[in-house]
Amino acid sequence: MVQERVDALLAAIATRTGLPVARDGNGSCAIRYGEGFELALTALGLGEEVLLHAPVQFAHPDDPAGQFRRCLEFSLYGSRSQGASVGLDSDGWITLWRRLSVEGIDDQGLEDEIVSFAAAAYALRSELAPGQFGEVIGAAFAPEPGYVVIKA
Repeated sequence: MVQERVDALLAAIATRTGLPVARDGNGSCAIRYGEGFELALTALGLGEEVLLHAPVQFAHPDDPAGQFRRCLEFSLYGSRSQGASVGLDSDGWITLWRRLSVEGIDDQGLEDEIVSFAAAAYALRSELAPGQFGEVIGAAFAPEPGYVVIKA
């Protein structure tokens, strides 16, 4: 089952990094990245896939067309979004998401995918709020301060 596989992978990441990463009762694992941001890894129960998703920014009512254009440009071909897609949830949050197969992946591979996704979410946040966040130049899990650190 994918849930057991994800639990084992997250336990291995927690042991190696010292970060408290584990799924909650809803099947999701919240992972903080950057200063005050959060993404989630959810075991879908559909084959060997998990869902990485991060609310990036609330859709701005004053410039929805410009904001959505930047989202589309950001996700074109997946190069800047690291293969993730951008969507709008029912609450009005612009959300970066990606389905990821955990079949054959080891804990280091999953960690690398999470860090890459966090960097893409931060980059999209920077794209949508120019001047508020720096350009991503690196990212890694870090026990201190206890989340994925984004170097910008």
